[in-house]
Amino acid sequence: MTRRAWGMSTQGEWRETKWVCTTHLEPAVASKAASEEPERFARAVTALERALDEAKATGDFTRVHARFQPTSQFFSARTGLRPEDLTRCAHLAIDIMHAVDGDVSAQARWGGMATRVMETHGKRLRLSVDWRPLRTLVRAYLDGDSTGYNGAIPLAVHQAIVSRLARKSRRHFAPDAPAQIWATLEPEIRAVDTADCFEGLGMLSILMPCSRIGDDDDTNPWDEWVATWIEMSSWMHTNAFWLSGWHALFAQLSKHDRKGRIDWAKHRAHMHTTALWFMEMPVGGGEGSCPFGRRSPSRATYVFNRFVNEDGMRVRTAAKALVYRLGTTTGGDGGDPDADAMDAIVDVAETYAHPSNNGRWHQNIALFVQHCVRYFRKRCASKRHVDDTPLSPEAKERFVRCMMRLIDPGMYSKNGKFRMASSVCAGQLAYTCPAAVLPKVMTRFQEAIEHSTATHQLSAALSVMTSCLRPMLLAPMDAFQCGTVPPPADYLAAVLDATLPGIDANDSHKTLGVVRLYASVVSNFGVLADPGEDGACESFPFFWSEWIPAVFDR
Repeated sequence: MTRRAWGMSTQGEWRETKWVCTTHLEPAVASKAASEEPERFARAVTALERALDEAKATGDFTRVHARFQPTSQFFSARTGLRPEDLTRCAHLAIDIMHAVDGDVSAQARWGGMATRVMETHGKRLRLSVDWRPLRTLVRAYLDGDSTGYNGAIPLAVHQAIVSRLARKSRRHFAPDAPAQIWATLEPEIRAVDTADCFEGLGMLSILMPCSRIGDDDDTNPWDEWVATWIEMSSWMHTNAFWLSGWHALFAQLSKHDRKGRIDWAKHRAHMHTTALWFMEMPVGGGEGSCPFGRRSPSRATYVFNRFVNEDGMRVRTAAKALVYRLGTTTGGDGGDPDADAMDAIVDVAETYAHPSNNGRWHQNIALFVQHCVRYFRKRCASKRHVDDTPLSPEAKERFVRCMMRLIDPGMYSKNGKFRMASSVCAGQLAYTCPAAVLPKVMTRFQEAIEHSTATHQLSAALSVMTSCLRPMLLAPMDAFQCGTVPPPADYLAAVLDATLPGIDANDSHKTLGVVRLYASVVSNFGVLADPGEDGACESFPFFWSEWIPAVFDR
């Protein structure tokens, strides 16, 4: 079913009106802004260069800091800025950040500007960033070096921005930076009898440019390094920070290893076992997280925890490593061993995902489903992965059906996070494989409407139906050939009539769910016209003139 058949806007029409502010600009103003804004930005960067040269000669950075606000305003404009000017601006921001050493507020502002340029225009830049000064800035926190009293909040903001800048700068390091970083940090990491091992691992996780493994001209021995890192990760297998730091690297390498330079087959069992441990389910009489083991030092935890071991980060890295390995290797029987491992993990999690089996692991299962679907969508949309490691339609359908085994019980979980994640993920997966998602969602919603014993599920069913409504309208008709659900036009007409009693003044949650469903339905139709009237949708002959007054009566 096409968008035009349902009276929706086409993709081309949507792109033309994506930014309403530019649509309503006068042509003369729009053309003048498009031609003058890049020139004004170039002049602002040149003025910043001159101010920095003067400041280095005099030691007074007042004029440099005065240029921060006028320069940063250009990044909010809709006009395109030239890559060479953006590159100069990023270099200047990093240079200023190092020049004002000791002023944490100024460093945070200029570091934030450099991070914003890299996040927004990273692929257009031709930057060359040295990793050593960034390591020195982060190292100052670990060593406790601080000149003067700055306060806890400014220091925390400064440390977060510097760490984020280091992560965003990794793709702009020199080609030999991975070998240099590992040679510098390896002695620290091997000193497991001191706190240096945790600090070195945290530094490695934010500095190592794992994306280099996907470059054609890369010559670093990644396979040898990964074998060493897998062995080192088992040195403290009861410490969550230690395992999370290593597996954050493995997840990054799993994403960027599109050339197959790492032999992941010999590490598969270790990584999948650790992924299951990250979900903290009481498997085999265990209690989820390990109750004993070595504690992580407070300084390393404070500096690196948000990137390594924060709540949900372990499950996120496990999901990322699993999804990006799907379909990359073939087993002896011709199957996909990574997909088999995903099924095995879901086999275990499915028992604990049941609505009647409530526990703290529900939060981790919800995060696992959420991140698996998120990285699956990113991989399917990535041109590099589509060209180098494409997923077959069969592999996509297998993944969707695997996730639906957790999404189906999660729709009605007692955990609100799990319910929300299941609702959103069902709607997203319905675009990829509607035949595996929509019939089950439609059947569940029909049961909640018709059966008196399932009315408590109505609020959750409304949320899932709202998420799946648009993919249901766009899905081909063969997605509904299972025989258990009617055609989408008949089904939607029945849903609109059957949910009218759901607008109940005594049940605000159910009322809000019904209103959201109606808003989703109305927003997907260009004209609400009865059959035979101008603009009426032939694929959905519904009498809106009777239904709309009934809604307002309720």
